Amino acid sequence: MTTRLPAPTKSVIVLGSALAFFAGAAGFFAPRSADGALAPAQGLWRAPGREDAESVIFGSAVFRVSLRTEAENRLAARDKGFVQAFRAQAAAAANDVADAPEEAADFMQLGEDPSPAFAVASNDVKGIAPPNKHGGLTILQIGDSHTAADYFTGEIRRLLQRRFGNGGPGYIEVGRPHPGVRSAIVNVAVSSGWSYSALQKSDDSARYHLSGFDAEARRAGETLKFAPAEPVAYDSIEIQTLSGPEHGEIEVSINDQPPTRYSLRSDADGRQLFTIQPSKAGNRLQKLQIKTLNDRRVTISGVGIFNRRSGVSYSNVGFPGATIDIVNKYDGEMLEQELKSLAPQIVVLAFGTNEGFNDNLDLERYRAHYRSVIQKIRAASPGARIVMVGPPQANRVPAGCLKPGACGDKTAEKPAAAAPVPFDAQNLAAVPDKAAPKTEGATADKSAEKPHEAEAPAADKKKLAKAQDCPFPTPPRLDPVRKAQKELAKQEQVVFWDWASIMPQSCGPQKWVSANPRLMAADHVHFTPEGYRIGARAFAAFLMPVINQLRYRKYALSNN
Repeated sequence: MTTRLPAPTKSVIVLGSALAFFAGAAGFFAPRSADGALAPAQGLWRAPGREDAESVIFGSAVFRVSLRTEAENRLAARDKGFVQAFRAQAAAAANDVADAPEEAADFMQLGEDPSPAFAVASNDVKGIAPPNKHGGLTILQIGDSHTAADYFTGEIRRLLQRRFGNGGPGYIEVGRPHPGVRSAIVNVAVSSGWSYSALQKSDDSARYHLSGFDAEARRAGETLKFAPAEPVAYDSIEIQTLSGPEHGEIEVSINDQPPTRYSLRSDADGRQLFTIQPSKAGNRLQKLQIKTLNDRRVTISGVGIFNRRSGVSYSNVGFPGATIDIVNKYDGEMLEQELKSLAPQIVVLAFGTNEGFNDNLDLERYRAHYRSVIQKIRAASPGARIVMVGPPQANRVPAGCLKPGACGDKTAEKPAAAAPVPFDAQNLAAVPDKAAPKTEGATADKSAEKPHEAEAPAADKKKLAKAQDCPFPTPPRLDPVRKAQKELAKQEQVVFWDWASIMPQSCGPQKWVSANPRLMAADHVHFTPEGYRIGARAFAAFLMPVINQLRYRKYALSNN
């Protein structure tokens, strides 16, 4: 039976009178060559052509010009024949772009302290922040396994914090609820007595907080330890728990200081939030420990470390195997409360891969469900900008083909020892390519968390072994899902980024698997850390016009 839980009780513990204020410029110069052109960077993407015009920000000719010029400059030092071919495509794309002055480099030095450089999102009906209210930038990304692993979001976070300052790690996973859920910047150590439950597999959605996972212990002495990769300034630490008559007590210690004791007992079942503030200005978090004190139930649902006064906080909330319906599964009251509390200026929705592997997906129903999510976010946080991320390219690789030689020379586990030029990690994404041929999809797998895997019949293995190009098929619903998202983004007037557009059009996953270094995993669905970094750098550059719109007037850059 689903139990409706009351609104959370909020306990604010003020350990001192001053809040931490992190100052200092956080920008950096983009590397340039002697002639002033941008130097080649680690991650490149394919130049946007006519078919990609709408995968950049709608109506932003400035950004499209910048992206085209950026790609040309980064490839200037490459072999002559390849550069000529690439520039020919870039020239063709210029016909599709209006004349406009180019923006400065994606990551520039601001010249002044940028830490309080953003208008703070408000939750009034018009979504307009008071003109004198400004501080850090809070971004929340909710998505599937690409988000949960924090390789993609971790690199975006690193780039934005390097420019604008560190606004704290944001929400981090509680313990180790799933092998595919991790933090790129906080080391989490857990004792053996914790068990986990997930919103995805529960019929009682009312008990879960935004993280969608619960860590539960019933013995004294169980610990959760959090250690940032480097000490981080903070103005609040938030610990989300469940409470009730049978719940026990915890103690929380920061930087090995004497712990503070908290009771999770209450007359009725509910959710609870503890907010801890630093004892003095300038405090930095090095260690955070949560410890159970008795043999009673303790449920920790979420931990957040924030520095809302300055910098960028980029929280990743991801669910391996999830679709957009995971957001609709949240308890409505909880979602509204947590979005209002977090007050993100940007909400990123990154779904579509798992929907694309569902051969029986009803696209009309899918559009309706996605639209419902957008409406819920707007109702709870009217001032937030919503950004949709379309699914990257992927192939359906039969489970039997993941082993070397199982499906001939094109097997997923046989990357090129030395990928032929220009197919390497530096320029693979920028290679002009022909349109991808249409392929037939295999039977959908029934697994909830690995929909991309399916056992291959012997006949299919023989066909794959004989195939010369694109040995593994694209799921038939993947491209329609991406198209449906694009159309919905136009209708709802939200920003859409097409992840697939940075990959080669023809056999993109196979080429990224065969790259040296490898950019995609053997399943042709997930990426290697380097592959995620390339995608993250492209998305971070794509986000800059959205971020600039949120800049506080003193620091705002003109788009004209």
